[in-house]
Amino acid sequence: MTIVEQKIQLIELDTIDSTNNYAMSLIRDNKASNGLAILAKHQTKGKGQRGKVWNDVPGDSINCSLILQYENYPVEQTFHLVALTASVIRKVIEATICHPVQIKWPNDIYINDKKAAGILIESISRGKQCKWVVIGFGINVNQQHFDETLPNPVSLKQVTGKT
Repeated sequence: MTIVEQKIQLIELDTIDSTNNYAMSLIRDNKASNGLAILAKHQTKGKGQRGKVWNDVPGDSINCSLILQYENYPVEQTFHLVALTASVIRKVIEATICHPVQIKWPNDIYINDKKAAGILIESISRGKQCKWVVIGFGINVNQQHFDETLPNPVSLKQVTGKT
């Protein structure tokens, strides 16, 4: 296997409706590139699985989408990308806060039975092959107050007591 070095490209935004929506619009407009990351301080309409909403307080969360381009990635294997993303985010959070972190399969990261992060993967396919994949994730980092309609949110700050 050959490893190709690639420079990471990053677009940083103050506010956007959704980093996944922005990424998908870049793909549709032929302005996307493999490995492009979109990071927003705030999402006004962050997206979750099955039409759910991802809420954040401006500047207190990580809201990011990563664009991947493929020649021929089988649609039925996109679950592997979800599993890999969840595993990596879990390991990074656990190493950062030195506290056990669990995955609520397939797309949520939990600490003490409360949701600290979520993952949403969207793709553009032709036939049975993915051509583009957008891996979106949100991590509650410093948020102290959450929408009262959310069943069980938590931030890394609430778990550790550290900003």
